[in-house]
Amino acid sequence: GAADLALRIGRPTEPSLIVRRVSEVSSRPYAARSWLDANSLEADLTSLEDREVLLLLAPHRWTNDLGRVRPVMRSTEISVLMEACAAGLGVALLPDALAMRRPELVPLAALGEPLADPVWLAMHRDLAQVARVRAVADFLVDILTEVH
Repeated sequence: GAADLALRIGRPTEPSLIVRRVSEVSSRPYAARSWLDANSLEADLTSLEDREVLLLLAPHRWTNDLGRVRPVMRSTEISVLMEACAAGLGVALLPDALAMRRPELVPLAALGEPLADPVWLAMHRDLAQVARVRAVADFLVDILTEVH
């Protein structure tokens, strides 16, 4: 289970880790065109009241303001939520970088501004001076800083 390096959404709190904010990921609600069509909706809907939603099993500020919705699935994996969303099971909060590559997914921009979450690079303190680990960490920082 141990890794030399980890990229995480949500700041790691383990005291044995060195962490550095390297980027951020933007996310917004998406739905499949088939779900919108089946519910006679357009992408400009402004509420998810009484609608099917797919939830990530992690606390997130998006879920705080959903109101009365129908959670139809919960998962710990973004990829599972994205596949369920693409299959037309409901609305999911998905990272733009992944969802925009799926033509069947439609961003629901009228539900609010995209949410931005920081991306953290974490490594164990004792590995910070290992040349191969430092080289990969520096490479990741360069790439992710350019993307942001």
